[in-house]
Amino acid sequence: MRRDLYAEMFRQESFYWWHVGKRELVKELLKKYADLGQKPQKILDVGCGTGMLLKDLSTEGEVWGLDKDQLALNFCQKRGFKNLTKADLTKKLPYAERTFTVILALDVLEHLQNDHFALAEFSRLLQPGGFLVLTVPAYPQLWSRWDKVCGHQRRYSAQDLGGVVSQAGFRLRKLSYFNSFALLPAVLVRFIKSLFSRQNYHSDFFKLPSFLNQFLLFLTAGERKILLKTDLPAGLSLICLAQK
Repeated sequence: MRRDLYAEMFRQESFYWWHVGKRELVKELLKKYADLGQKPQKILDVGCGTGMLLKDLSTEGEVWGLDKDQLALNFCQKRGFKNLTKADLTKKLPYAERTFTVILALDVLEHLQNDHFALAEFSRLLQPGGFLVLTVPAYPQLWSRWDKVCGHQRRYSAQDLGGVVSQAGFRLRKLSYFNSFALLPAVLVRFIKSLFSRQNYHSDFFKLPSFLNQFLLFLTAGERKILLKTDLPAGLSLICLAQK
């Protein structure tokens, strides 16, 4: 990710609809499938960014954060976290086999040239029966300058994501599109910005009026209720929950 975006993320993660909605969806799915809140967990957040998800999950057991950028880990330290590791997913990760009950890799796989290797590492580190949660940007056809700004290697279809996760030996428990209501607006915004922002393409997480941010949070909450019962056929992103 472009390094100047970390400070923006640190400021926005606690309230911005995109970040809050994704974290809440992850937590709800873990409650449903992985007994989150019922028993202590050992959780690794791969690509932990500025650490808000670590904060959310710190009451559920032991949490570890891993990121390849020291700047991201510095922001995690500001939130008070110490179990932090600087490493990247092109090499074996510095943890023992079967250490974790949950591994999170939210918006991580799309940054990697070799997603198969990363998934194999996640399998190595998970305890039998442990859970892996992934989110990735959806639809290769939607590739835009925003993907380049974010350092993406690819976008995924549901079939692509399900295929690589299954090949790594995981059993798919949930695979769905989400942020369905944001799909068309995001396509339009990125198209317009690509036309007029030829040199400096600024973040897609632009400041919103409070009422609009609250409305979008309301939409994510409604979508979350649907996703706990069924899958959605379209959306700006994909979420996958898989079990070792």
